[in-house]
Amino acid sequence: MIFTSIKVLNQNQRQQYLQQENQIAQFLQVLNSDELQFQYKSHTKKRLNLYSGYKKDDYQMVYKNKQIVLKRKDTGYMPLLYQVDQFKIDYQEPYLKLTINKNKKVYQEKVVMERYEQA
Repeated sequence: MIFTSIKVLNQNQRQQYLQQENQIAQFLQVLNSDELQFQYKSHTKKRLNLYSGYKKDDYQMVYKNKQIVLKRKDTGYMPLLYQVDQFKIDYQEPYLKLTINKNKKVYQEKVVMERYEQA
């Protein structure tokens, strides 16, 4: 009986881990999307300002209330990650560096992203 309970607990933990890894992968997929072609504009502690070369519009990635959401200028938003304990942004051209603390796991991601230069 105890062995079965431990086995079920381990399966649940593994499932949660895989779901979280998948969420991070999807988050990075949005940042690297050919359909958006993001370029870095600026950032603050909780906000990343981006320009979509494909959509020709401004976007903001905002960390608020343990969520990271993507907002398009004046037209709604798309939640990207939930249950985020901490979110740090750094840009050292051409790399966008993101640190995400989620459910006691730290993800350090680096994305190649060119700086937006207004024509």
